Amino acid sequence: MADLLTIGEVAKRAGVSVQTLRHYDRLGLLVPTRVSPSGYRLYSEEDCTRLELLRALRGAHFDLETIAGLLEGTCSPAQAVSLQLEVLEMQQRALQRQQVLLRAVLRGQPEFILTRLSRLQNLARLGALERETFLATHLKRAMDGQTGHPEVWRAAVEDLPEELTEEQLESWLELAELVTDAGFQRTLGNQTRPVPGVPTEQVEAWGNAVQALLILGRGAVEEQRDPADAVAQAQLRASLETLALMMGRQPDRRFIRWFLEYMQSVSDPRMDRYWRLVAHLKGWTYTPVYAQGIRWLLDALAQAASP
Repeated sequence: MADLLTIGEVAKRAGVSVQTLRHYDRLGLLVPTRVSPSGYRLYSEEDCTRLELLRALRGAHFDLETIAGLLEGTCSPAQAVSLQLEVLEMQQRALQRQQVLLRAVLRGQPEFILTRLSRLQNLARLGALERETFLATHLKRAMDGQTGHPEVWRAAVEDLPEELTEEQLESWLELAELVTDAGFQRTLGNQTRPVPGVPTEQVEAWGNAVQALLILGRGAVEEQRDPADAVAQAQLRASLETLALMMGRQPDRRFIRWFLEYMQSVSDPRMDRYWRLVAHLKGWTYTPVYAQGIRWLLDALAQAASP
């Protein structure tokens, strides 16, 4: 009897509660060596050693069922450690995703934090098909259901990954907010609506001429040419003459100012961000020269429109 310890002594020595020891006894994890006629649990040194092992396993976040298997020999230590590592990695990923979510929440206005938290939580839970539906719905709505530029939304909504990394989750949350932004939707709508003053029979030719201007802008960026460069301005004016003739107008400064305003209405600096986010989600390589070309073209038009 002198070699045995009472439940209170074991609890004090191990730094656990008496209730915990009783719980372990009921589960069969740590059954005392003896129980006195009065019903007191009595523990041996071997019991105390088993308790230390049990505590070490709990400290590594093993669940009690796994611990029972280890102590009874039905689960090998290597299997248990491997399983626990997987569990901890899953928990770590969950915490990292939660960090991404909360950082995204804090980017909003302070007075709408709780509303934003709820909204982003719902967006984060969407599966691949639900994400595709969300994007398609908002992009089509922005374009009034038209399909003038289907590549703008089709490329974004098709074949999204089922499982998102933490970085992709961050991109997804930002993209979801971008496509619901009123200003961004307005720009998309302007891109798909008929251009005022362009005759129906000239619509295709007009579109091709505008594309040629965009190609001019991209080429100028790649060649590092200044928007005020004389050669670039001459090429720009030649294209503007073609556009003006399609509308039965003169390629004067008034027309150039009108065209500049039109291009501004169908351009949005965030379009560059849109494609960056899409590229990150889908694993594409993104090159910013397209967006840079549009900015160059706007600067060149402003130069041409100035007195």
